[in-house]
Amino acid sequence: MQDAMANYPFYDRPHKGKPRTPHQAHENFEYFMRVRLERLASLQSWLHAHFDVNASFDGDGVLKTSQWLDRYAEGLIGNHDQEQHEFPQHSKWWTREAPSYSVLFDLGIFVGEFVIEKRPWCYWELTQGTPDKHWVKRSIAKLGPELRFHPAADAIAAINIPWLVISDKRRVITDKRPGAFLLRARKGEFIRWTKQFLYIARTVYEPNHIFSLKAVDRESFERMPMDHAGARTRPGEPSLRK
Repeated sequence: MQDAMANYPFYDRPHKGKPRTPHQAHENFEYFMRVRLERLASLQSWLHAHFDVNASFDGDGVLKTSQWLDRYAEGLIGNHDQEQHEFPQHSKWWTREAPSYSVLFDLGIFVGEFVIEKRPWCYWELTQGTPDKHWVKRSIAKLGPELRFHPAADAIAAINIPWLVISDKRRVITDKRPGAFLLRARKGEFIRWTKQFLYIARTVYEPNHIFSLKAVDRESFERMPMDHAGARTRPGEPSLRK
């Protein structure tokens, strides 16, 4: 893994630390919007060249990417930021010398663009997670690219998913009695999160819907029409079809 990441392209955002002004946050987001499809293509080429993984925009592509992450997750996180539950977008350790951060960020782009392709009313937006929750402290530093799929619903933090999967794999539940029992996250969490995002984006427009984990597992990877249940998105948003 270390050899493969040696020449991985650095995500060279304009402001490396936490943005201090709305202008800095918007500049980082504008950079993200300009380069995200190029980053995605680089990730797909890298996975194919070094690991023979075809990260295509279909069920098999998500499955292969999920299996790859299950196998190589431990090689994507070092000694820094291990305790961070969410992706540390403004970590001082995210430098050219630490390519794993760029790989994980691009895997988050993969999740987001896959959802946009299959649920085309979704789009990237500069926002802070759960902005309507009064108990969540608002901060410019927390602004980042997330997926908007409904005007009245919280955005989806797609960028966070690869880091979350790895965090769950590193976290263990320990029975402190003799013969300690260790429980790690199940395999396939990457594909489960992707299915859940697809499911939420689809069902939010359906009346009287009740969330179902079994239905999430059965969620289709097929592309849905733009006008599904009256859904709408911003005009002019680019889409990637593979």
